[in-house]
Amino acid sequence: MVLAQKILVLGRAASKFAPYLLIELLLPGGTLIALILYLSRNGYFRPVAHRVARISAAIQAVTTRVDDRLVAPLQQCFDWRM
Repeated sequence: MVLAQKILVLGRAASKFAPYLLIELLLPGGTLIALILYLSRNGYFRPVAHRVARISAAIQAVTTRVDDRLVAPLQQCFDWRM
């Protein structure tokens, strides 16, 4: 009975980590790819994703303002079709 339970536990662990092991063995740089895949599937990047989204939105807002205030007037000055 105890041996059967240990075999079941081992089988579950093998089925859980088999895809990562295959990625690690078959792909160049597979260790890094398998690690990133494992971490992303288990939710380790969720707190970081929220911060990245906020930073990305801030950068986009700044670049839009820079484009509106600096680049657009310059384009009008140097537009050869005017």
